[in-house]
Amino acid sequence: MRSVVDVERSSDSGVVCLYLRYSYGNIVRPTTSLDDEGSVNVDYDAQGEIVGIEIIDVDDESVALATRFANEHNLGLAGAFGHAA
Repeated sequence: MRSVVDVERSSDSGVVCLYLRYSYGNIVRPTTSLDDEGSVNVDYDAQGEIVGIEIIDVDDESVALATRFANEHNLGLAGAFGHAA
């Protein structure tokens, strides 16, 4: 299982966003959105490895979607949702 190496939290105009980083590789592949609203997105490096998962406007639904994706791709979430969710 790959662990989260960094969690970046931001809040702009009351919208809480998270970036769950799994590597510090360069993002080269276009971001893939996991939902129609673009609230959960995945970034990839040149080898197709997941660099990170971005959650825009953190809520129960987006956390559930990100968790499901992480579980399906053997990505850890320890400490990822601390106080943000």
